[in-house]
Amino acid sequence: MTATIRASLAVLGALLAAAAPAVAAPPQPGDVVPGEVVVGLADTATGAARAALERRTGVILDAPVTARGARRARVGFAGSVPRALARLRDDPAVRWAEANRFHRAMVVPSDPFFGSQWGLLNTGQPVLGSSGAPGADIGAPAAWDVTTGSDRVRVAVLDGGVDAANPDLAPNIGVVNPGEAGDGREGNGIDDDGNGFVDDWRGWDLVAGDADPADEGPTRHGTTVAGVMGARGGDGTGIAGVTWTSRIIPVRGLDATGFGTTADLAAGITYAASMGARVLTASFGGTASPAIAEAIATAPQMLVVAAAGNGGDDAVGDSNELAGRVFPCSLALENVVCVAATDPSDALASFSNYGATRVDLAAPGVAIIGPPPPGAGATPQSGTSFAVPHTAGVAALVLARSPAASTRDVRRALLEGAEPRPGLTGKVATGARLDAPGALAAIPAPGPGPGGTTGPAVDLGGGGARLSGTVPASSERLAYRFDHGPTAEYGASTPTRPLPPGAARTVTEDVSRLPAGTPLHHRLVVLGMGGVTLGADAVSRTPPPAPPAAPAPPAAAPAALVVAARPALRGVARAGRGWTVAVRLPQRARVVAVVQRRLPAVPRRPTRFTTVRGVRPRAYAAGTRRLALGALRPGAYRVRVTVTGPPGRVVLLRSFVVPRRGR
Repeated sequence: MTATIRASLAVLGALLAAAAPAVAAPPQPGDVVPGEVVVGLADTATGAARAALERRTGVILDAPVTARGARRARVGFAGSVPRALARLRDDPAVRWAEANRFHRAMVVPSDPFFGSQWGLLNTGQPVLGSSGAPGADIGAPAAWDVTTGSDRVRVAVLDGGVDAANPDLAPNIGVVNPGEAGDGREGNGIDDDGNGFVDDWRGWDLVAGDADPADEGPTRHGTTVAGVMGARGGDGTGIAGVTWTSRIIPVRGLDATGFGTTADLAAGITYAASMGARVLTASFGGTASPAIAEAIATAPQMLVVAAAGNGGDDAVGDSNELAGRVFPCSLALENVVCVAATDPSDALASFSNYGATRVDLAAPGVAIIGPPPPGAGATPQSGTSFAVPHTAGVAALVLARSPAASTRDVRRALLEGAEPRPGLTGKVATGARLDAPGALAAIPAPGPGPGGTTGPAVDLGGGGARLSGTVPASSERLAYRFDHGPTAEYGASTPTRPLPPGAARTVTEDVSRLPAGTPLHHRLVVLGMGGVTLGADAVSRTPPPAPPAAPAPPAAAPAALVVAARPALRGVARAGRGWTVAVRLPQRARVVAVVQRRLPAVPRRPTRFTTVRGVRPRAYAAGTRRLALGALRPGAYRVRVTVTGPPGRVVLLRSFVVPRRGR
């Protein structure tokens, strides 16, 4: 930001101060989200144990944020975050507890500048008024002679959202989750695939709690990161990403000011892994967090590319050699690679943090342009944030070249294929700058993966099937998914599920909406830090379609479909230990319900809800029907009831409150 802009903003602030009410100061990195903590529960904690923990400590547990079951929690009215943490850390049902803190995007604003992508091909062109050094780039054109990417490689952008309508990005986002797409499922308000996220056909917004992870930030930080990594190349529009065709999964974990909470970022990592991401950009940093560390550790199949950070208030880079200096860069995990930033002369950028043991390599990060809005120019930005997508894009190229490569092998290829540069010696562990052709040359032939056996498909019929397979014994964490489709090209996959170390076990997954009388190809895919196993293809056939029923005699036109008006006291009621919602049906109809819990209010953020459970679709005869919503903890909820029948669909939304016991 220039001095003129800063001065203008200061004057504007002074003029508005008297007329506007006081506004809360923006958060700073490390600030605590008021009244919130994140809790790592013991692996054996049952529902009853969680309820007992709530009673003992006075916190209210919300939705999980890691695959191992860590949860966001609200502190009761009578408590404080420090007191709650002290109680939780002393409790035998808790592995760890931390405050829910703010993290920030790793970006250094600069003056507007329209230039070329010197980080991909540096010919010595002027950058920020000075000529660069020819060859001080990642060598993208030489890598593109080998591969420009593959849409089978999924890369997640955990950031401030992505402009999915941008013509450089739209072809590479498309449908992220096929389980929520087609036949109007994109906006039906139902969690069709049962993954806990309603209508997440193109990603998820953890900040707003909805299925629209749009970029709302003034700097377009998330869109720039996505574009540098994966803008469509060779189409005559905007810019070219490092990988041209990889599938981008937008996950919004940072708000419009560039801040995100521990819980949202941990949940975003977990969500990206479940969507099959092999690479994730983490262009943010903050204080050490066991929740974020656990989310990364339980996703061995996903390489997390983290920013080294941009120094302190003096805008001069600092050493990251102190443990936890910048997180998650400082995590000593095999699926984390930490990246510093270089300038067009192949020197460490002045603002970039460094570390001879805690930063792995460097990549271009000065005056980087993203995909411009249609009809507008490109504005360069600087920061270790933008070294991250260069590195993530090369990782995606490596996976396109070698789809069965393990996370460990991809990380090793990035580091071993990097180009040593004198200015980086002693500054990063490799002493080298990212090099795309070097990484492609360094990837070893895939070794044997962890194994796994595809089982038969059962329960075929009714439009669905249950897929099964056997995951082998392992001393390390694994993950698995099922690929399925009408041909051996598959085309769809179930969510990727994590598995802890342990003995061999049978895993199953339900799929739905299968056409009748067609082949169903499926295979079990097992992923680990050390390898990927693509199971054998298995083929079943769904039953042929039922013969058409004889036409019914003409009947009087049905009355319009109606459900009960906005509820009176009888609309939502307690039933023993559970709750029910009553629906009046004038005729036979199909009914489904989704229960959502309202999350605690956070300053400058809209009201958010999280889905806690759904009531499976079922056909009911005419009359008043009660749907069992199950047991619910105290708090504010809403239930969305969708009724489908002639002549159409009606959606009813009701809010209600579950009081505390004894009230």
